[in-house]
Amino acid sequence: MGYTCFTASLCEHEEVLKQADIAMYRAKTQGRARLCRFEPWMRDEML
Repeated sequence: MGYTCFTASLCEHEEVLKQADIAMYRAKTQGRARLCRFEPWMRDEML
């Protein structure tokens, strides 16, 4: 499972979904039953 943390008042829904998606794929690469929080460096690594 991938997740991200954000401030509701500054929320851009599309960006939040992208961050959670990146974290999810990172968790999947680490194996089964993993939990991964989005970190900004993950976006750079994906690109």
